[in-house]
Amino acid sequence: MQRNTPIDSGGTSFDDLIVESVTITYEWLDSSITAPRRTIPVGNVVIPADGTGAVSFAPLLFSDFAPQMEGQTATLTMELLARTVSRDPVHALAEGQLIVEVCP
Repeated sequence: MQRNTPIDSGGTSFDDLIVESVTITYEWLDSSITAPRRTIPVGNVVIPADGTGAVSFAPLLFSDFAPQMEGQTATLTMELLARTVSRDPVHALAEGQLIVEVCP
């Protein structure tokens, strides 16, 4: 995630982002597979003004795993919920793919 502040803001620490959670929605290529939409806390990761940072989380909870997911692919839509240090809300969307490998 990259934080770009307006030029006139000066990039103060009040513009730092605090990422609180990610909400994941799954769309499986095999439409018979479903997984619930999940909101996962990410531990209040701080991304400095005019800086970059990484947020780590499990893309699929073990409790949501089903055997029919093996060998399948899902598109993940991830909404990151954050706020600035000055408490202004910030939302970011990202998309990715999840490929569940077959376990021997």
